[in-house]
Amino acid sequence: MLVDHRGPIDRRDALGVLCGLLSIVSGGASLTMIVVVAFSLALVRRWRALVFAVVPPGLLWMLWFALIGHDGERTFADREHVPQMASYFWRSVSSSVESVTQLGASGVVVLALVVFAWWRPARFCEPGRAPVAALAAGLLLFALQTTVARVNLGVELASSSRYLYIGGFLILPLLLLAFEDVAQLQPRLVPAMVVVLLWAAVANAFALDGFARVWGPRKQAIREAVAAVAQLDDLDTVPGGVRLVDPQRAFEPEWAPTVDVIRALRDHGDLPTFDPPREADRLAWATRLLVRIEPAPGAPGVLGGDVRDEANVVVREDGGCVDLTPAVAGASSTVRLSGIGSVWIEAPVPTVLTVRLASLVDGSLGEARELTGLGVQRLRVGVERTTTLVTFAGPTLRLCG
Repeated sequence: MLVDHRGPIDRRDALGVLCGLLSIVSGGASLTMIVVVAFSLALVRRWRALVFAVVPPGLLWMLWFALIGHDGERTFADREHVPQMASYFWRSVSSSVESVTQLGASGVVVLALVVFAWWRPARFCEPGRAPVAALAAGLLLFALQTTVARVNLGVELASSSRYLYIGGFLILPLLLLAFEDVAQLQPRLVPAMVVVLLWAAVANAFALDGFARVWGPRKQAIREAVAAVAQLDDLDTVPGGVRLVDPQRAFEPEWAPTVDVIRALRDHGDLPTFDPPREADRLAWATRLLVRIEPAPGAPGVLGGDVRDEANVVVREDGGCVDLTPAVAGASSTVRLSGIGSVWIEAPVPTVLTVRLASLVDGSLGEARELTGLGVQRLRVGVERTTTLVTFAGPTLRLCG
């Protein structure tokens, strides 16, 4: 809006440059918007204003990328995902159109808008209409940008809400301009277009409500998970790089924060004051982070985490506990417990458990100790430079801690 005028460069253009500088330090979508501004100025042939508007934020972005932006975690399309790029790109464009109209016939709407844009294209070379064409072209550029950067994460991500509101913003002016031209040619169609706009407004209100109902509980689960992990007594003993991944998928596995992030936020006082976590949440995260359950060398059948054998999953996690079932019925199996904390062991039938410490230095085994009986028994694990081996022969064994 600031650069959309005739004449030489003036203070409006200077304010536009300031907005460009602010946008370029705010997020990746600013790259699309800088090109949109350049395209809009090119349509009205304000070449000096184009250079004035684009060069400062462009140089700032290149300086950032050279010093900082080239380093860090990010994704780019690899050879394996190249065949999915066309599907991702089309889904990004079509879902943006659907986000405005809330109608499923996105392909027809896109085709109609393309035909409209190429019908008397000279009218887009005027102030007031040049930004409309530039924004619509920006949708294609934004879809391409996200395709290259995010196709590795799956095609379904193209219709994520964090992309839809940007895509909808880019295409909405062209849709409204098409309505205006149709209204001038066929005034009798104005009531129908008003109905369409009212439908879009109401449908988007319901879409926002539906989104909140889906994501509200998930965001609350993330908050509760961070609170529980940050308040674990032995959080500092968890190895660095371990991610906060849980079966309820509060976090996306590839993007879940690591314990290093939680520790840094805690130590710098950047976390809000949480209520004490629920006991079930505390035990659940203690099991996942403090007690490392792995198969012991040479042990038949007991697996840890979400590893599967040829027949079935032999470890099931539920409410902070892990159920261990030997892959071979009746065979004695050994589970290795590493970390610092307490484990509560429960056997459904009378079972003899053999517990011994194994040295992490030379692999030597300590004296065996037997636990017998039925019910819940507590076992302290995490003696320095050792790991705990528990051998059992029962049908199943439950570990909590």
